[in-house]
Amino acid sequence: MVQIPPETMESLRSALREQTDFHIPCGKNDGGEVRENVTVRWVDRTSPVNSGKTSGVDGRPLDGVPSVRMQQDAEFESDSLSIRCTEVFYQLKSPDCSLASVLSSCSMFQKEIAFATCSTLAPHLSVLTSAGINSLWLRISTQADMVEYQAGSGGMLLPQRYMNEMDGALIPVIHGGSASVPQAAMDMELVFYITHAFQ
Repeated sequence: MVQIPPETMESLRSALREQTDFHIPCGKNDGGEVRENVTVRWVDRTSPVNSGKTSGVDGRPLDGVPSVRMQQDAEFESDSLSIRCTEVFYQLKSPDCSLASVLSSCSMFQKEIAFATCSTLAPHLSVLTSAGINSLWLRISTQADMVEYQAGSGGMLLPQRYMNEMDGALIPVIHGGSASVPQAAMDMELVFYITHAFQ
């Protein structure tokens, strides 16, 4: 514990407001020798975004890849279980494209994709959870002339039977939904969780 006089406290407050370094000499109350210093130092380090996160599709590292939390409008339940999309990761492939422009242009697209995925997988929730699948990831890759997707969990692709059903739901959204496919070259990864539904 460091006890400081009122004038030093006011100087410290000022340094904190201005975000400047500040040194507090420490010693005995009688004004004797200074034994230690406490230094408040500002650094220019920002913590990395999503450090240590990996894609559920194939285990690809997502360090530094920005993500946005997603609020779904509809609930999808089956056998006392529910599925919902909670987060979307955006890995932009072009340096001249900003995350802000991507977010504004593809919010409706990602909602339609999440809706189609949840409605397709809802009848299979109990089978998926019994196989140990509680979270699913859907990666949609867009380029100028193509769109492709992969779905997986725990770094492994989903079994083909689920992918076939997802084709029936996702292809119409990609090729003819009310929202257009984002034109920016990127990988968009949607994260879905299967949980027990509240009664």
